Amino acid sequence: MSETEQIYLHEIQLMMHGCGDCAKPLQSTAKVVASIVQQQALNIAWRAEEQAIRRGFKTVTPRDIIFLMRNNPDKLRRLYSYLSVKEMRTNFTSLAGSDVMEAAGEEMEGDVSNFKGESAKKSRLASLRDMFTEIDTSGELIDSLNSPSLDPIRQKREQRADSMSQSLDPAGYFEFSNARRAAFVNSKLTQHRFLEWLTLGIDTSQGLAGEPHVTLPRISSPAIDILAYLAKETVAMLVDFALMVRQDSCGTFPGGPLRPLTLRPPSNSNTANVLEKLPITPAEIREALRRYWSPVFTQSAGLVRAGPPLSNQLMAC
Repeated sequence: MSETEQIYLHEIQLMMHGCGDCAKPLQSTAKVVASIVQQQALNIAWRAEEQAIRRGFKTVTPRDIIFLMRNNPDKLRRLYSYLSVKEMRTNFTSLAGSDVMEAAGEEMEGDVSNFKGESAKKSRLASLRDMFTEIDTSGELIDSLNSPSLDPIRQKREQRADSMSQSLDPAGYFEFSNARRAAFVNSKLTQHRFLEWLTLGIDTSQGLAGEPHVTLPRISSPAIDILAYLAKETVAMLVDFALMVRQDSCGTFPGGPLRPLTLRPPSNSNTANVLEKLPITPAEIREALRRYWSPVFTQSAGLVRAGPPLSNQLMAC
């Protein structure tokens, strides 16, 4: 296993713990999750490249990825919230750095630098809103950004994190907090490393013309940040689905009929508390995907297969 694979295997285990798995996720499960996330991120990149080409560009930009998410308001709101916080953190860091460089008596210059930083912040967020406006023909999405509606998936994740944190000692809570902050791109893991890891998931088998099947498209730096966010969102969804499979097993008997995945509470809370302490298994991940991609289950069951073929379906979009 290469150094790049090793690094992200550890990161994915941290993400799984931060999303609801036990403190020590199985390495075998993390490998399955890594493979799925790689293919999902690559499919997003290739679909976004198709959109960029239609617009007459050779490089994937945030606009192209956001366009793929146009039919999922909740996911777009989560992305907007993430990017807004990221912008605020970046501006705060830059302003803090400029304040350190200011001389003690140069209060006026400090005020000017703060004003410039605030103006740049507004400009970037305004540009982001412009992208949402272009794909929001009804105006409902922009209205929801101003007055966010209930996001049941986000609420469920926050409730799960709160429940997990209450049972942890200080050391465990510190590890859990660090796991929740784990990401594919951060101060230690560069965008280049993330793209290198994605490249490992490309099928390099020879096509009919004797050329590689596909290559990674050119992606702008802001678009890589969004792609990395969606990769982590895919990890979160896989953990959500696996826990739904486990939750469902609490209310069924061995050999009984499988039921669609839903967000209902388990019928036996004591059994659920015991199962929550067990690591998610590869079998639970595979069963969750089988149900997610099964044409038998409909949207009323909590999961839906619709749109492009299974091999090209985008979970995080």
